[in-house]
Amino acid sequence: MRIALVGYMGSGKSTMGRLLAERMNIPFIDLDERIELVEGTSIADIFTTKGEAYFRKLESAMLTEILESEKSYVLASGGGTPCFFEQMRLLNERCMTIYLRCSSTVLQARLTDSSQSRPVLSKLSDGISEHLMEREKIYSKAQIIVNGELSILELSQYIQMLLI
Repeated sequence: MRIALVGYMGSGKSTMGRLLAERMNIPFIDLDERIELVEGTSIADIFTTKGEAYFRKLESAMLTEILESEKSYVLASGGGTPCFFEQMRLLNERCMTIYLRCSSTVLQARLTDSSQSRPVLSKLSDGISEHLMEREKIYSKAQIIVNGELSILELSQYIQMLLI
């Protein structure tokens, strides 16, 4: 089974993905972590030194590689992954997609003090509300939409129940 978690940064994709993969006894893949491993530097450094366009092309290539090579997994996409190069469509074609929906208020609280490590966040002068609204249109194309504000335990149990 291939499961792809999508949602805004801070929605819990990595945390939920690790737990869900462990409970389902399948591999977990964090797209951002894989990019950092291959590049040997942080996402923030990639944005700073090579730019967002370079990062998005790299992200797309890595996603394609994962979708073509891995058999069964839980994938935590980056917050912007589904929003570029028709990748939401690709994720929907190759995986069971789950959108972890959270309000901008909850996300803002979760993301406080993380703009240094999240380059897209550091560019948002008016907070995340408008940015989230833009991305919501794409995230909402996921096959399953869940309340990402539930506790990790409640959310993992709910998702597992949906997948059975």
